[in-house]
Parts: sequence; structure tokens; C-alpha cells
Amino acid sequence: MIKHGAVRILRVTGPAALLTVGIALRFINLNWDGGTGLIHSDERLITDATLRISFSDNLNPGFQDYNGLPVYTLKGASVIASSLTGNPGLKNSVSGITLTGRLVSAILSAFTVLIIYLIGKGISPDIGITAAILAAFSPIALQLAHFHTTDTYLTFFAALLFLFLIRGTGKPGLGVTVTTAVISGLAIGVKNTAYLLLPLPAAFTLYSGRIAQRIVRITVFGLVAIAVFFIVSPYTFLNFGEYASTYRYLTRMAIGREIYGWTLQFKNSGPLMIISNLLFAYGPVMMIAGTAGLVKLGWPLLRTRLKPVQAASAWTVAFTLFLAFAYVKFIRYVLPVMPMLSVGAAIVISKLSKHRAGRYAGYAAIISTIAWGLSFSAVYLKPNPLVSASGYIYKNIPAGSSVCTERNNTAIPLPQGGSTPDVYRQPSFDFYAPDSPAKSTGLTRWLGSCDYFVITSRRVYGTVLNLPETFPETGKFYRSLLSGSAGFVRIAEFESYPKLGPLIINDDASEETFAVFDHPKVMIFRRNF
Repeated sequence: MIKHGAVRILRVTGPAALLTVGIALRFINLNWDGGTGLIHSDERLITDATLRISFSDNLNPGFQDYNGLPVYTLKGASVIASSLTGNPGLKNSVSGITLTGRLVSAILSAFTVLIIYLIGKGISPDIGITAAILAAFSPIALQLAHFHTTDTYLTFFAALLFLFLIRGTGKPGLGVTVTTAVISGLAIGVKNTAYLLLPLPAAFTLYSGRIAQRIVRITVFGLVAIAVFFIVSPYTFLNFGEYASTYRYLTRMAIGREIYGWTLQFKNSGPLMIISNLLFAYGPVMMIAGTAGLVKLGWPLLRTRLKPVQAASAWTVAFTLFLAFAYVKFIRYVLPVMPMLSVGAAIVISKLSKHRAGRYAGYAAIISTIAWGLSFSAVYLKPNPLVSASGYIYKNIPAGSSVCTERNNTAIPLPQGGSTPDVYRQPSFDFYAPDSPAKSTGLTRWLGSCDYFVITSRRVYGTVLNLPETFPETGKFYRSLLSGSAGFVRIAEFESYPKLGPLIINDDASEETFAVFDHPKVMIFRRNF
């Protein structure tokens, strides 16, 4: 009796404990950049916009790359955090606002895990808890919980939309219409990618009833969604010309019509890059099991009546294919597939668990995802390499030295302990400029002015070496630099790969933004000629 009672307790407390750990990992060392708020470019964009606005006299964030909800949310959160703690820096400094934003992102990510549990629970309690655990330990979710970017917002609203559609199965009434319209308006208030969510609630709004009822519902849906969008992002409408211009620019960038330094890495990429992104974002087991589960869930939609779980799964597959064929393939874009990918993987694991051998395979699948998440979280338990390298520079490189950097990479040293980078000269060079005799001459002259050369991630040299037809001469330079034959000697190196015990996961093959912010490889060279 005691033995069976202990087993029952373990079955309840074990998954709950795992879920608690997975959620807690989102809050580990949110100050991972040493408190500067200067490393992540998207974070800085939103932080700067937040500093520009005031609820009393200026609501114009002054940019349209993202919509207004993240900015206004961050402003409100920073004011509340400052008031509660008595720390004015949380609302009026780059570092304070960035830290507050990461807390908001971690909270949204945690609630997303709970929503995924509710989605899966609608199928069965076991699937709900399994899906939640898989989502809780997904590396991409853990990483983006540590960044205040728009992806955690979008995924939260996507999961919430799926949940309300599923709860409103077969009842596309006015209440469900208004609720999904509010969620849709909030999602679009985050970023324009949310427009891709709209076919899902629109399809259910139009699915059944008389023609007049459908017209009323879709009209209400549209008006409510637009009204909510306006409330959370008014300057999208008040500065619509600027919004339209930015939308066109972002669209051209997304499809590769215009290529910039930060999108050069995708020049020779193809649709199969989505496999690499899913692999690093979720791990191999969750990627494979989740894909199989999505197909199982979505396939009946082709021959049966419209059902929300099936439709949400089909949407996830379609969204993944959209990401695969887009030119820009930043790994953070795969976060919105997590809700249904987790549920799909949980369904496959549940099916396996009906057989003894399959039960162990299911356990192995869950354990592997947990291990991948724990190993990735280890990067937040160690100093960021950019912070460590900055400390090394202040300690070992004399003031007044010329510390050269790549123009398209993070410049260090970062401000640290009262020391600031202005004690050094920091000339930079644009390595992304097209190769030409003038560039080669300029590079030679520039290198001659460098006492030290700092590479703060693989962002530039990784792209250059992967595009030999575009950068033949620049590629030669980097190969000679890294081999030690360019007249510079490597004097220090800092790295922080995901690690679990003795197991180190080298993620150099991942999409660059997976590593260049929170765990880049930093190399410092000294001129030797």
C-alpha cells in the first residue's frame, strides 16, 4: 500500500517538479550581459523607443519596425518596477529598462507554457503535462525568455488564440468571435508577422450559420481586431505612411529583394535550413516527434469537418513551410510553432507509452529534451564571453591603445565597473563591403593602425567564409588571421558553449543569432608586425 501510494505521489509531483524547474530556468540571470543592455540589437531598438515615450505627453515611439504593444508594455512595466523598488533606473536607463523587459519576456514565456498545458489537457491530462514539460525545456524558449524581443509576445498570443478556438469548438458564436478578435488585435499590435495568424480565427468565424450570421460575425471580428490594434499601437495608424514604408522595407528584406549585412548569412541558404533551426531550437527528438504529431493531428482536416486542434496543427505546418521558403530565416522565428509542436510531440510520446518498449522510448524523448534545455541554460550560469573579454581588455591592454573591431559586430570593451571604452581608440572596418582593390588597400591601411583586433562573435567571419564567391579576398584574410599568419597573434579567447556535465554541445553550425548575443566566441589578437 505504501509502495503504491509513493508511486502515485511520484507520478503527480515528478512532472510538477520538472515543470517548475523548466519555468524557473527562464528567470536565471536575466542580467546576463553584465547590466549594460547594449548587446542585443533588437532589445536596444525597443528600449530606445521606450525611453522616447511618456504616457503623459508623448506616445510616439518613433519607429515602425515593430508595432506599439511591446513598447507600451515595457514602459508600463518599467514604471511599475521603478515604483515598487524605488529604483528610478528601472524606468529611465538603458540597463534598467532592458532588465525589466527581460522579466516581462520571461513571465510571458512562463504563461505560454501553462497555456500549452491547457491545450494538451483538452486531449488528455498526460498529453497536457508532457507538452508543457517539452515546451518548458525548449532551448529557443529559454533563450528568448532572456531577451526582450517580440517573439515571446507573439507566441503567447498565438498559444492563447489556439486555446480559445479549441475551447470554442463547434460554437463560433459572438463571444468566441469577440475574444479571438481581441487576441488577434493584440498579436498584430506586437509585429506584422501576426497577420499570418488571421486566417485561423477568420475561418472559424465564417465556418457555420446563415450567411447573415457569418457576415455579422466577420464584421464584428474585423472591427474589434482593428480597434484593439489601434488602442495598443495608435501610431501605426497616425503615422500610416511611415508604417507602410517600413512594412515594404521589411517585406523586401524578408524575401531577399534587399540584402543587408545582418541578412547576408542567408544568401546561399535554402528551405532545408529550417531543419537546422528546428534542430537547435528544440532538439532532434522533439523536432521529429513533434513533426510526426503535427501531421497526425492535421491530416484528418483534409477529409473531415473543421476542428480547431486540427486547424491549429495545419496552421503550424503551413507557418513552418512559410519560414522555410522565406529568405530571412532567423532562428527566433520558429518560436510560434512551439505550442502545437509540443502538443504533437506529446501525442506521439503518449502513443509510444502504450507499449512497454515504447514507454522507455518516450521517457528517453522527454529526458533528451530536458537535457538539451538544461545544457543550454548553463550559458546563463557563467559570465557572458563579451563581459569576460571586456574585463580582460581593461586589465591587460594599456589605455590609449587602438582596439579595432568589425563594424557589423558588437564592439567591446563594454562599460564595466566604472571603466568605459573611451579610454581606447576603436576604429572599425566594414568587412561586408564588396571586395575590391580599394577595399583591400583600405583593409591593409586599417590593420596597420590596429594595436589589437577583437572579433566578438562568428557573425562576420562566419558569413564571409561561407560566401567565397562574394568575398574571395576578405575570406583569405580571415583564414590567414585564424591560422596565425596575418601578422596578428591570438592572445585570448572566451567561449561559453551549452554544457551539461562533461557533455559540451558545439552549436557553431546554428543560425548565427542563436549564439552571437548570449554565448559568442570572442577572440582577441595583438598586432605582431
